[in-house]
Amino acid sequence: MGFVVGFGEMFFVALIIFAVTFMYIVPALRRRAAMLEKPKRTVRTNSAEKVIRVEEREKARSFHHSGKGSYASGTLTLYAGVYRLEYQFPEAAPVALKLIDLDSAEEQVLLIKSGSGSQAFRVETNGRFVLNIDPTDNVRPWEVSFRQM
Repeated sequence: MGFVVGFGEMFFVALIIFAVTFMYIVPALRRRAAMLEKPKRTVRTNSAEKVIRVEEREKARSFHHSGKGSYASGTLTLYAGVYRLEYQFPEAAPVALKLIDLDSAEEQVLLIKSGSGSQAFRVETNGRFVLNIDPTDNVRPWEVSFRQM
């Protein structure tokens, strides 16, 4: 003689598993994801290299834009750190990307490439910047995005 489980019992067990999953497991995974997205801490020191305070590092907002022809972004607030740049440019027409520091007027050439790919770049100091996109072909579309690592 065996134990037979009816449809009602199976439904009840499935309901309990579903409830436990969404009451405990999903919120735990969301908290873990939020912790991974938290910016790292920075240490403020004085001239003698003594720690003054530890504070949260601000993280720049991600950037995404697509279009045709030349483009200059609005003012972007970027923080010191490493960024990951992803691009899709026309295959036969190189595109130049420059990051211009509005405070010091310095230009940093991020890349001059065609095709698609990704590349890392570094911002040395916090500041206000403009991203300048200059394609050699003003008719073909391009797409650029970056985010702070």
